[in-house]
Amino acid sequence: MLVSLNNIVAFRGRYPVISGISTQISENERVWISGANGAGKTSLLKVIAGLFSISSGKGEILGEDIGNYFLIRQKVGFVGHNHMLYGDLNPMENLMFYAKAIPELKELSKKELTEKIYKVLLDLDFQERLHKMKSSGLSEGQKKKLSIAKVLLKTPKLILLDEPHAGLDKTSRSILDNLIFDLTAKSDSTVIFTSHEDQLALPIASRNISLKGGAIVKDMKCNVS
Repeated sequence: MLVSLNNIVAFRGRYPVISGISTQISENERVWISGANGAGKTSLLKVIAGLFSISSGKGEILGEDIGNYFLIRQKVGFVGHNHMLYGDLNPMENLMFYAKAIPELKELSKKELTEKIYKVLLDLDFQERLHKMKSSGLSEGQKKKLSIAKVLLKTPKLILLDEPHAGLDKTSRSILDNLIFDLTAKSDSTVIFTSHEDQLALPIASRNISLKGGAIVKDMKCNVS
């Protein structure tokens, strides 16, 4: 079991954003977290990512106690709304810099690392003409792709995507959807993503967890191939 949550409660200030959530998520799932604005979608994602401390409850993320935030952050791949890119660096330089913090990549030669980065960008259909452009000049969709590329470099078992389709055109959304399928089918990863757009989420989700007021109101399998 990759994610196990038992009666998790979390507050932002005095306001409870997660209200007694209990759920389990296994390998190779594509879990869509849905709900209206303010339902707790992003907060739940951040709790699982080790980015949001809980007030009570128990849980494990990738075998780590839910309170071991630092260890969880090292293991989980999280793509949020803040792309965390260095604007003065181009995409290749950004990924090279990020790769230095990934233990399994430190033994690669510069040539090997460059080839790996190039392949990740190619898989995301990140156009080669953009590779040497300053990241500050990229569109929102291009920055989103680059943020996803950062996560894919370390091939985590658990990938969390907050509104991954936002800012992407139709072609880029299709590429992302195919990538999510490949990650769960070929690399044994699990992908948990948020979306408030049913027409974008339903085609790729194998399961839907719907939130309201920080609590789960629906948890069901989706009919996808």
